[in-house]
Amino acid sequence: MNKLNKTQKVLIWILTGFFIMTIFLASFKRDVFNNINDGVFNVVTSLRYTLFQAPINSANDKLKEVLDLQTITDENKLLRENVKALAANQAYIDSLEKENQALKELMKFKDTNEGLNFIAATVTFRNPESWSNTVKLDVGTNDGVKLNDAVILAEGLIGRIESVEDESSVVRLLISPEMASKVAVKINLEDDSSVEAIIDNYDDNSGAFNLSLLEANEDIQLGDQVVTTGSGGLIPAGIIVGEISFVEQSINQLGSKIHVKPYANFTSFEYVYVVSGS
Repeated sequence: MNKLNKTQKVLIWILTGFFIMTIFLASFKRDVFNNINDGVFNVVTSLRYTLFQAPINSANDKLKEVLDLQTITDENKLLRENVKALAANQAYIDSLEKENQALKELMKFKDTNEGLNFIAATVTFRNPESWSNTVKLDVGTNDGVKLNDAVILAEGLIGRIESVEDESSVVRLLISPEMASKVAVKINLEDDSSVEAIIDNYDDNSGAFNLSLLEANEDIQLGDQVVTTGSGGLIPAGIIVGEISFVEQSINQLGSKIHVKPYANFTSFEYVYVVSGS
C-alpha cells in the first residue's frame, strides 16, 4: 500500500475537522432552537394567563361569591318568614288557650251561682282614649239585658249596664271616674260576721277602691273578702269585688280609711257575663 503523502494527510485532517464541526454545529443549533421555542412558549403562556385566564378566574370567583351570598340571603329571608309564621301561629294558639281558660272560669262561676241569671257576652269595642270608662258588648234587650244589670268576670264585678239597645249594650266600668252611683258591699270578717260599706270610687294611685263604712267595726283586717249586698236592687248580692288591702283606723271608726283591691283584671278582658237576680 502506498503511503500518503503530506498533502493527502493535511486534506484528511481538514475533512475530519469539518465533519466534526458540522456535527457539533447541528447539535448546537437544535439546542438553541429548543431553548428559543421554550422561552417563547413560556412568554406566551405567561401573557395569556395574565391578560386572559387570571381575569376570567377572578371574575368567576367573584361571581361565585355573589351567587353564594344571594343564596344565603334568600335562605335567611325564608328562615325569617318561617320564624314569623311560627310566632304568629304560637300567638294564635296562646290567644285560643287564654280564651278557653276565661270561658272555663266563667262557666265555673256560673255553675256555683245558680241563683243568678247569666247572659254570656263578648266585648266588641273599647275606646283607647277612655279605656277605664266603658266597653261595648254584643248583647242587648233581645238577649234579656236590662239597664243597671251587673257585669262580671269570673274573678269578680267589673261594672254595670249603662245603656242598652236591641243587639248591643254599654258597660260603665267600676273603675270609671264617672261611675254615677255607688255600690253597696259588705266585708266578710273572720268570725263569719260582716260589716256594711259603700264603694265610693277608684284610686288610680293605689289601684284600689276607696271604701266608706256604714257601721263601726275594729275587726276589719287585711285580706277580708268584699262582696255585693244587693241593697238597692241594682246589683245582685254575693258577687265578689275584692279584698281589703289597706286599713287606717281613725278615732271615728266610720271615717277609717279602707282600700279594697279588686280581684278582676280591668286592663284586658274579652268575655263577660251580664248578671241579674232570679
